[in-house]
This record gives sequence, structure tokens and C-alpha cells, in this order.
Amino acid sequence: AWVIFGHGAWQDKSGQQEMAPLLALIPYTAPLLYDLEFFEVTADCWAEILGAFGQFFPPQSMAYLEAFLISQNAQDLLSFIVHGEYETDALAYSRLLLMYGEVKLSDLARQASTTFGMVLIESLMQLLAYEGYAGVTDDICTPAMEFWQAYTEFLVDEIGTTDDQMEPWMGSARDYLLRVLERCWIKIRMPPEDVYAQWTLEAKGDFKVFRTDVVDLLQSSYALLGASIFVKFANLALDALQKQEWLQLEATLFCLNALAESISDDIVADAALSTLFSSELFAAMTNGAIDIPSKTQQTAVNLIISFSSFFERHTQYLLSMLSFLFIAIRTPAVAAVAAKAILSTADSCRKTLVSEIDAFLDHLDNVLISEDLESGSEERVFGAIAAVIQAIPSEEQKIWSLSKLLAFVGREVDQCMEFAEYQAPVGAEERGMRALRCLINIGKYMQEPDDSPIDLEAKAVSQNDLYLPTIWTPSQRRMVEYMHKVQAALRNDNGDVVEAICQVFRTGFREKFPGPFVFSPSFIEDYIAGTSPQSLRLENILDMAGAMLSAHTRAGTTRLDTSATRFLEHLFRLIAEIQCKSFST
Repeated sequence: AWVIFGHGAWQDKSGQQEMAPLLALIPYTAPLLYDLEFFEVTADCWAEILGAFGQFFPPQSMAYLEAFLISQNAQDLLSFIVHGEYETDALAYSRLLLMYGEVKLSDLARQASTTFGMVLIESLMQLLAYEGYAGVTDDICTPAMEFWQAYTEFLVDEIGTTDDQMEPWMGSARDYLLRVLERCWIKIRMPPEDVYAQWTLEAKGDFKVFRTDVVDLLQSSYALLGASIFVKFANLALDALQKQEWLQLEATLFCLNALAESISDDIVADAALSTLFSSELFAAMTNGAIDIPSKTQQTAVNLIISFSSFFERHTQYLLSMLSFLFIAIRTPAVAAVAAKAILSTADSCRKTLVSEIDAFLDHLDNVLISEDLESGSEERVFGAIAAVIQAIPSEEQKIWSLSKLLAFVGREVDQCMEFAEYQAPVGAEERGMRALRCLINIGKYMQEPDDSPIDLEAKAVSQNDLYLPTIWTPSQRRMVEYMHKVQAALRNDNGDVVEAICQVFRTGFREKFPGPFVFSPSFIEDYIAGTSPQSLRLENILDMAGAMLSAHTRAGTTRLDTSATRFLEHLFRLIAEIQCKSFST
């Protein structure tokens, strides 16, 4: 405490002289590092001073500490840690070692090829050697990770400040970093599901934080190791797949996910991914005879999401990947992320998947029959299929495919009405809102993508013709019927239903060509005309009317004067009713 208190005076020579009595104590405390009776308190004292005031120790004292850290006594304490025997002396030693490493980080990195440097760095790596779970049965690996993150950042900074010629010691330092990543790969492996289920929320949180720290370390290390580290993990994934080591595979895929943003479209990484995705990875995941942990399946799905751009470049892997996703979506623990992957894949590869639209619809039918998907997952799958339908060049084929998709929405509407008939309002509301949210997602992904090429030879559509009866009119009547049925089943007593119906109508406002969601103004006019001052979410309905008119005030659009007149007349009636009610009360 006196040493730390005197820190402020250290810059002044007189202050250093005043610290002389404390400096004189160092030779008396240093031998206690070898004394088992006093080691813990001595190690903690030295570690605290190193962390707060490292300059306090003169060179001869640091040399004494360094001699201890490579002594047999230190190696014996390290062996306790490696074997998971966390005695108080071993923990004190780890704190002292890490604090020394932090203070002398740059010197250690540059001494990576010397005998002293090798022993110290090996000792620091050994802090990650115990195979216990981080934050659960291993409390040392987390502070050790902080050191290795700082070590990596130092190396990255050194590369940035040197010329093309690499320092001689950098090669050894990179080799150590690669070995550290291998240790981390072992440390992040998930426990068996029955063991994980017994962990407390705090333990699960600590383990998750450690895995996040490993992600940061991997991303930092890429600047030093390049695509070689990615290739290494891809090969480890293939090895784990062949051996059916599913938790080892999960840890490896987790590491590949961590590097997704770093590799971009690297040719070497693409080759490694091609080898991985052309393996038995997806086939194994869909093999019902193999008991694969849900966490492994989930991480495999995340891999697809992380490397969506790869599948855009290599469409030959799309079908096997999507088959896996449509099976994975039946597993509750994986359903949400699988649905997200299906949607992102279909959205980005819609043109490539046009020929598979029937298979998509069959997959949806099988999933809805065998599983009761969570609402959000179901909506994403509907959106995915809508994206593929949008890319179909034939209007007739589009109509046929959309009709089949709307039939699935109709099932939800029918169930909503059945629940309402049997006085089950919760079930009715759930099914009704599902149907409407599916319609919203269909409308959203049936929109023309923003990055679609402009067809200079395409015949322009007059705004006057945009709302004329088209081949899409039957589909529109069908959707309007669904919306009215849901609202009637819920007795016009649900504001969320009103808001959802408005969202369905609004999906077509931005379109420039006729389509299934470019509703005739008469549909919207009739819906608004049915409102009264007592209508729920009236503000949403009037806002929708304003949005529709606003979309036709831009250059190149035709004003909807008839609709504007009807809206204005109805608005006056609403105001009059509100005023009459006010006067009567």
C-alpha cells in the first residue's frame, strides 16, 4: 500500500529517494517466492505492485522475479493448474505470471526465440491447457485470454509500423499465436447437453463470454496469420466430421464463423469452403440415424448465414444446403436460425432457385403438416418462398405458385375461424395474426428488389393502367377476403389486426408495375369507408390512406383524385360524428 501511495512522487528525484526504505525491502521479500508458507501473500504483493507501479522494481529485482518464473518451483505450480488443481498458491502464481507478462509484453514478444522467452511464453500458454470449462471449472483461462489478446494486438501493431521486411522474432511469435488458437479451440468446446443443462445461468453466461473473447482473438489474429488459419480450421472440421466428433465439429464451425468477416471473398478460403460444403457435412446433419447435438446443428446453420455470399458465388451447393435447412427447421432449438438462413438464401439467390419453387412449396407443406412452427420462423419461410416466386419470369407461373402459397395462409385463416367458433380467443388471435404476418412477409419479398437491373426495352406502364383489373385481381380478392375473415373472427376487437391489415396494403405502394400487392384503390377505399370514430387504430388506417395518396404525388405518377375525394368525404363524416358525440355529452 505504501508503494502504491508513493507512486505519485516517483517522477521526482527527491520522491525516489524517499522511496529508498521501501526499495530496501525487496531483497527481503524476493526469497519468500520460494517459501511455500509465504508464497501466496508474496506473489500477490508483487503482482499488485507490478500492475499498479511496475517501474518500482529495479532491474536486479526484475531479474530475480524472472529467475523464479522459469524455476522448477514455478513449473511445479504450473503443473497444478494444468491438471485442474487450483490451490491458492497455484492461483497466486498465475496472477503473478500474467501480470509480469502484461508489464513485459513487448520484451516477451521480441524474445520469443530465446530460451527465456520460450519458457515464459510456454508457461503463459499452459494457463489455457486445463480442459475444464471456462468460467465454470476453470477461472484462470479468462484472464489468460486477456493477455493473449493484448499479445496479438501488439504483434498486429508491430506489423503496421515495420517495412515489408519482417522482424526475425516475428515468425516465432506467430507460431506461438497459432498454438494459442489451437488451445482456445479446445477450450470453447461445448459440454454434453446433459451437463450443460445442469449449469447455472451465471455459468452459462461466463462460458459464452469466453467464447466471445475467442472470437475477438481469432479476428485479431487474421491480420497475422491470413487465410492459413481459416484453412486449418476447415481441415479440422473435416477431420471432426469424419470421426463424428460432433462437439469438436461445433467448436470448429464456431471458429470458421468468427473469421467470416475477415476472409471476404479470399480465393484460398473459398477453396477451403468448397471442400467443406462438398463433403458429407449436410448429409450427416440430415441423417436421422445419427444423434447430433442441436448446438452443432445451430452452429452449422450460422455458418450458412455467415457465408451467404459464398453460396451466391457457388450455387452448386444450394440444394443440399437448403435440404439441410428444411430438416433443421423441424428442431425447435434450431428452427429460428434455420428459418433466418432459408430467408437470406432465398432472397439473395432467388433467380437461381426459380426452378426449385415446387420443391420449396413441398418443403413448406411437409413442415407445416409435421411441425407447429414458431410464428416468426413460419413468416420467414413464407417470405423466402415469395422471394423466389418474385423472380419467376412467367406471370402465369407466378400466379400459380402464389396461389399455392396463399393456400397455406388460408389454412391459418381457417384455423383462426375454428378457434373463434369454439370460443378459444387466444388460439384465434394467434392463428389470425400468423396469417396476416405471413401476408406481410409475402408482400415484402414479392417486391421488386432495389438492385434489379433496369430493362430499357420494357414497355412503360401508365399509372392510369396500374390499377386496372389484371391477372392479379383474383389473388387480391382472395387476400382481402382473408383479412376480412380474420377481423370478423376476432370481432373487430383487436388493434394489432387492424395495424397488420394496413401493413399488407402498404406493401404495394412503392411498386411501379402491376403485381399481387398493387391493390386496386377500391379495395382500400372500401376498407377505410367501413371505419367509424370507434374503430381501433383509426390513426393507422388514416395514415395508410395518406401514404397511398402521397405515393402518387411524385413526378411520373398519376394523382388518385377519386380516392382522395372519397377519403376526404369520409374524414369529414368522422369529424362530424365526433363533434356530434361531443355536443351530446
